[in-house]
Amino acid sequence: MLEISHRGAGGLGPENTLRSFKIALKYDIDMIETDLWLSKDNKLVINHDSDLKRIYKVNKKIKDLTLDEIKSINSDIPSLEEVFALVDSKVQLNLEIKTPEVVKYLIKEIKDSDYPVDKLLISSNYLNVLNIVKQEIPSIRIAWIFHSIGSSVGQFFWSLMVVKVLFLVQNHVVKKIQDNNIKILVLHKVLATKRFIDKLHKLKIKVLIWTVDGKEQIIKYRNKGVDGIISNYPNKF
Repeated sequence: MLEISHRGAGGLGPENTLRSFKIALKYDIDMIETDLWLSKDNKLVINHDSDLKRIYKVNKKIKDLTLDEIKSINSDIPSLEEVFALVDSKVQLNLEIKTPEVVKYLIKEIKDSDYPVDKLLISSNYLNVLNIVKQEIPSIRIAWIFHSIGSSVGQFFWSLMVVKVLFLVQNHVVKKIQDNNIKILVLHKVLATKRFIDKLHKLKIKVLIWTVDGKEQIIKYRNKGVDGIISNYPNKF
């Protein structure tokens, strides 16, 4: 089972910062998950939100700032280039594409980088974006995120609502997976029932779940047979 640290090490330091990545690398994990946006000058920037308001108290969109301007707000906000250099293929990286505009520049950066493709997993809500990545870099792994909503609270209540019609959702997910040749699915933990996991495994689909932060919960989902757990606390694996 893949042990995946979320947003660097989002529970142990400021999420998606260089410091957070350094913390994550202290633990015996398999992968670090992070999020990509595009700056005004077309640089790939690491941040979960489209703006800098929640973490940095600056109400500005990443797309409206150059990388230098972002660094002037907080120098610990990394570019993807910096993350590649810091992690240096010590662990795998799960790069989530937050907006379709990222894909063109991400493909170029991967091709131009020495970072091993087999150490990368590209994930997104956008199936069309994942298909583009796979066409351009056939050997890379892709993962479909079903379904991600901006806030964690919104995601939780959305997932609870979906559970009410889970059999319909499962059929929808399976069809999308088969139509798009997806081999890895990322699910909110509320949707990760043992029956659904087993069904996906029969279709040779791997299942990663987020966000599982307690030791007992990690054991629970490990016993359900998931292929990877995403946690803010790499020290709890």
